[in-house]
Amino acid sequence: MAVSGDTILVKPMTDPVSGLPVGYTENNFFSFPNGNETFPITIKPGVTLAGFGGPVHVYNTNLATASELFKVGGGVVRIGNLQLLGSKTGIEVRGATDLTVQKVTFANTAQD
Repeated sequence: MAVSGDTILVKPMTDPVSGLPVGYTENNFFSFPNGNETFPITIKPGVTLAGFGGPVHVYNTNLATASELFKVGGGVVRIGNLQLLGSKTGIEVRGATDLTVQKVTFANTAQD
């Protein structure tokens, strides 16, 4: 569990057969061999979340039930180098006193 001051570095995933990028998602079919993310992912105050080493995709494949991908509330939070796809909201912000979002692409969301 990340605490204030921690940096979480997220590595991109690629399909082992095609070499194409795949993303972190709730659906094993689209995220083989990793899946089953539970959205929204809450980022605690003081935590930095950053993709590194190439494009990092995070997406929900079911727009009918998708809420936000990330939830941020309170304190200082940094988010960077991610591609957020397929949700009603990419990042929900409530009460963050200092939020930095850099090099984040929003696509196919109802509220980019």
